[in-house]
Amino acid sequence: MKKRIICLLLGMLMVASSLLMAGCNSSDVGFDEEEERLATTLHFMIPTGDSTTAEAVSAVQDALNSIFGSKYKTKIVLDAVTEDEYLEKLTERFDAQEEAAAAAESAKESRKKAEKEAKKRGETLPPLETEPEVTGDVTVMNELGFTETLYPELEENQIDIFFLSGIDALTEFNNDERLAMLDDDLGSTSKKLADFIHPTFIEAAKLGGSSVAVLNNHTIGEYTMLLINKELADKYYYDTSNYKYITDAVDFIEDMAVSEPDYTPFLERVDAPNFLQWGSEKSFYGADINSSNIFGKTTMPIVMFQSNNFQTYFKLMKLFDEKSYFSEDPANDDKFAAAVVKGSLQDKIAYEEKYYVTVLQAPVALNEDIYAGMFCVNGHNTNKEVSRAMEIITLINTDSTVRNLLQYGVEGLHYRLNASGEVVRLNDDYSMNILHTGNAFVAYPEEGMSKDAWEYGKQQNLESTTYALLGYSFKDKDRALFVPNDALYDEVWGILNSATYEDLMSTSNEDNPFNIVTDILRFQDKIGNVSTYNSVTNASDESNFAGRLNEWFNDNF
Repeated sequence: MKKRIICLLLGMLMVASSLLMAGCNSSDVGFDEEEERLATTLHFMIPTGDSTTAEAVSAVQDALNSIFGSKYKTKIVLDAVTEDEYLEKLTERFDAQEEAAAAAESAKESRKKAEKEAKKRGETLPPLETEPEVTGDVTVMNELGFTETLYPELEENQIDIFFLSGIDALTEFNNDERLAMLDDDLGSTSKKLADFIHPTFIEAAKLGGSSVAVLNNHTIGEYTMLLINKELADKYYYDTSNYKYITDAVDFIEDMAVSEPDYTPFLERVDAPNFLQWGSEKSFYGADINSSNIFGKTTMPIVMFQSNNFQTYFKLMKLFDEKSYFSEDPANDDKFAAAVVKGSLQDKIAYEEKYYVTVLQAPVALNEDIYAGMFCVNGHNTNKEVSRAMEIITLINTDSTVRNLLQYGVEGLHYRLNASGEVVRLNDDYSMNILHTGNAFVAYPEEGMSKDAWEYGKQQNLESTTYALLGYSFKDKDRALFVPNDALYDEVWGILNSATYEDLMSTSNEDNPFNIVTDILRFQDKIGNVSTYNSVTNASDESNFAGRLNEWFNDNF
């Protein structure tokens, strides 16, 4: 703790001095240039496509190091591993490093014990051979007669910067104490990241209140939109300006079914956009997406069939199906009266040429989207090593030259820019996923993308909402609770799918299909003798899923 405080104080002093020393390397990270900023080599591990060649990686590494070396006196070894092997190789490297550290600690304890025994005998053990302490850079005279700094070789199984994808992996690495705490750097020398990364990504990087990753900034989610054909609405004097829900459009849809037989009344069946199933698409449990269930607010699951949102859409889709309102070929049908679709802000603007557009659900920040890619720092590293790594991560996310090198390779060798400033790949020798290489908004757009794609993305992020369970890692045993056995699953859907619209509208608690299937889940769905329904919904028992979820909310908010 004392060492961390000293490093933090040094960082604060040097950040303050940067106002007077703009462009000085030492001001970027809070190091004493003469005493502490030594030439450093970092290991940088990242996934890549199968077509990427070693020669391409080497060329990118050299180009990056020409920047990192002059700016930070740091060089990297870019360890690009194919995506199918990446996590296994990363885990193996951590395992080997930790085993070596444990062996070294064991040897140290054995040496202490041996020295103690030797002292009892009046003997002194011969000194151990140790590596000389590095107190300065090693330099040589190059062939041109200039002094050149030699960068150290990587230590065996060294890990500094590495990529992760998914909240499950992030949680696992954090539980294994393999992630460095980044708050000190994010609050000082890397604080400019907050100017480049949307707050949702900043907050989502915190586990247990501490920042453990730098999430790769990109466009969040999709809009769910109700489209009303402008030509038809205007022809029949429908005012859609007050439409907020799909139910507002039912009269229009039914009117068009009668008045405009050449048009498809409603494009295709859709699920409730305001209800999120938990764990999997087959889950019977989840929660509504609304102002009550947002990031930071405790949210407990309910049976899907008791959600008003789910019921509203299921009943409407049943009604539309019975009246044959759906298109037989929705993918190619562009002559429809109404539809519910998903898309980006650019899609929304394009739809507005022919349709009145009502946003039924703004983009939602969910785990699979927000945690698609992130950079982390080895939790076994010293504070100084963490800061050196954070310099590189910060530059990747804020500097377009560095960002495009890591994503697209070397210009003229791996890609070129067309007249619109879009990337045109020259070959597939260097293949990276844009969600895996840093802040997408700092990179060039790909060929075929709008030149304003990133500006639309930023605006879309401003209009997004953050779901309550962002950052919660579902365990396999949790997911198993949400989906009953196959026989019960088929029975529930058999009842609902065979029900008529009139059945679904029943006000009788005993006869309503939604209540019937809910009771089946409450009383018949069990794991052993334990009611799944109680385990999922009863938060008073800490051994239940709901109890564990409630504890997670209490620990994090």
